[in-house]
Amino acid sequence: MNDIARDPLRTQSGGHQNIPDSRGINFFHVDPDLGRLLRLYLGDAPYRELEPQLKSLGQRVSDELDAWAISADHNPPQLRHRTRRGEALQTIVKHPDYVALERVA
Repeated sequence: MNDIARDPLRTQSGGHQNIPDSRGINFFHVDPDLGRLLRLYLGDAPYRELEPQLKSLGQRVSDELDAWAISADHNPPQLRHRTRRGEALQTIVKHPDYVALERVA
């Protein structure tokens, strides 16, 4: 018996059907309360100035940032204690996608 027959929510790709795909969603647009709160705390003029960046970031979250996050989850930072010759090194090696997420943050 295969896994799909045992777990009807499991799909051929190994995922679950009950977890919605958020690719292509602009997270700023789907959360109207965030915009209202920001306008309340920032004021109208600063909010209008930031709004294009917030819309852009809201779209990036479900596109490139999501892809980077999946990759970074699979490739977490690693602490390297020593070089191949046994010399003390104490450095952290980060995957490029992890570094890209840090830059955006």
